[in-house]
Amino acid sequence: MYFSALDASKAFDRVTHSKLFDKMTERNVPHCFIRVLHNWYSKLVSVVKWNGVFSYFFSVYCGVRQGGVFSPLLFNIYVDDLIHQLEASNYGCYVFGQFFGRIMYADDLLLLSASVTGLQQMLHICHSFAQFNDIVFNHKKSVCFKVGPLWCRSASAMLLGNKHIQWVTSFKYLGINFLSGLALKIDTCHIKRAFYKACNGILSHCSTADVCVKLSLVKAYCLPVLRPTYCIGALNLTVVKIKDLGVCWNDCFRKLFGYKRFESVKEVQYFCGELSFDLIYELQR
Repeated sequence: MYFSALDASKAFDRVTHSKLFDKMTERNVPHCFIRVLHNWYSKLVSVVKWNGVFSYFFSVYCGVRQGGVFSPLLFNIYVDDLIHQLEASNYGCYVFGQFFGRIMYADDLLLLSASVTGLQQMLHICHSFAQFNDIVFNHKKSVCFKVGPLWCRSASAMLLGNKHIQWVTSFKYLGINFLSGLALKIDTCHIKRAFYKACNGILSHCSTADVCVKLSLVKAYCLPVLRPTYCIGALNLTVVKIKDLGVCWNDCFRKLFGYKRFESVKEVQYFCGELSFDLIYELQR
């Protein structure tokens, strides 16, 4: 199996308004709704502030509003043609007749192919689409990745346009580090490091706070690090890795309530109304 993770530079900012409205018209979106959006986006202006001095106002003709609840849907419409082109190419992976050659979450695109040739053709399609729709794929941050019996063998150079893409043995997608090998592996070391860093930061800066306040802060800012919001429920973690991440969650309670390393905190978690990590993981799944 061959993968390619493509990084689109500031993809939301590069959405061209005129092309977006054309795509919406092709989808038979009601004209009254398109006119509302056109009126809204045609009035966008920006200004630059430098050393307390403001520039002249200038119009903005591209980009969807960052953080807007409607922006992801508009971006999906903008790039939907790319998804259809990839599927119509007959390259990429199929499972029981269904096309699984691409996984896309917002502007994070992952290509999957059973052959290097197929993956290269999919990269050509992505490059052509990007050129026509003013999207820029960063070849320095985009990577190719191998899994399976041939994972340790060298593969031919991959091109995105006229730029080479590097083959790597690990890559990060939606907050999860994946490792190459005979099977796709998940690296949880960076998750543990990030959790302990966040947890220690909160506990050291809030040392005089009530323990319930500390627990609330840990749940709000540290637990999402331990179970990355995007896709922890979709990962088939081994028992060892689940236990490994569970130790991090338990260590947090030991720190909060003054327990020693070897002492169990299951009862503490129960009376605090909290689940152990293995149950949190199963609930996500």
